[in-house]
Amino acid sequence: MAGRAKKTAAPKKKANGYKMPAPIPLGEVIHDTIAKKTWRIGPSIGVGGFGEIYSACEHLNSPKKKGTNYPFVIKIEPHENGPLFVEKHFYIRNANKDDITKFMQSKKLSSLGMPMYYGNGSHDYDGEKYRYLVLERYGKDVWTLFKDAGRRFSTGTLDVLEYIHSRGYVHADIKGANILMGLKKGTENQAFLVDFGLAARVTEKEFKPDPKSAHNGTIEYTSRDAHLGGNSRLKAP
Repeated sequence: MAGRAKKTAAPKKKANGYKMPAPIPLGEVIHDTIAKKTWRIGPSIGVGGFGEIYSACEHLNSPKKKGTNYPFVIKIEPHENGPLFVEKHFYIRNANKDDITKFMQSKKLSSLGMPMYYGNGSHDYDGEKYRYLVLERYGKDVWTLFKDAGRRFSTGTLDVLEYIHSRGYVHADIKGANILMGLKKGTENQAFLVDFGLAARVTEKEFKPDPKSAHNGTIEYTSRDAHLGGNSRLKAP
């Protein structure tokens, strides 16, 4: 284990009645006797309702230096709590690489967003026994991205639609893949509407659908007018 930190306060309980773990110091080493690996604790990256989540790396294969890469996360909670016990058994039964590969092949999938599981066990720290679970580390969750953008994905897109509608055009292919976040500094939280390949000018002429153009666009997102083979109207019929 890493050098002991000063005596920590007794873990507190949350309003839900679950005891929270005491902070685990940076560099603490966890010995996984099941997977026969050692894991090193990195900076904390989040606190949940039942425990804390730390970034982590393999102790033997990651030199101690500033800027260490932490490709894993370790979820830690007091042994008396139950949720991590349930989650551990879910992963043991369902996160087998062979089972995931077999499912992907049967569905002809190139990837599957099922988290990779690397280990679990118990760890003693400062007189307390903790349960832990080691998983692959991922990026930001979509809720965080939504909040970072000022909760304006939808309103930002509506602003663009209002603009092109005022110009007499409809986009005709609105979907998530055509809404991109800015890349330049200062535009990272701005939603941009792209792909105007199906854009059409709207006129006040009589609506005349063309069966040959029926279902143009991405079928699960096309408007009722597009399913009939006509350009979308700004006003409902």
